[in-house]
Amino acid sequence: MIKKRRDLTECEVMHLERLRKLWSEKKGPLQLTQELAGLACGWNGQSAFSQYVGGIVPLNIEAVLRLAKVLQVHPAEIMPEITELLPAAPGEAIVVSPQDMEALALARLILALPDKQRLALRNVAKAFTYTPAQPKTE
Repeated sequence: MIKKRRDLTECEVMHLERLRKLWSEKKGPLQLTQELAGLACGWNGQSAFSQYVGGIVPLNIEAVLRLAKVLQVHPAEIMPEITELLPAAPGEAIVVSPQDMEALALARLILALPDKQRLALRNVAKAFTYTPAQPKTE
């Protein structure tokens, strides 16, 4: 039995329901199997696809973009709030803040790390959870 990594949030459940509905509607006309869809998404096949559709792994933006392309739908049909991140019209530039660029560069560096180092970094990050300071009471 495969265990979920964590319980999905209400929003993630809504994304999952939309994806499942689209998968049900599109797999026949597009002649897709989970294996073909996974490969078309650039994953190693059925396993990764199954984990997203099964709700074991929450959908992220990259997965939504890949799945939308394979299912031939707009990404907002799976994740409506994604439209806030996409340009309003074709060719329209997306304004990116310096903080976004820095976060993207950092994410790329982290993804370039070997698996063991990424896992170690994740464990270190978990150890340093932010807790807001409580106001002093006198």
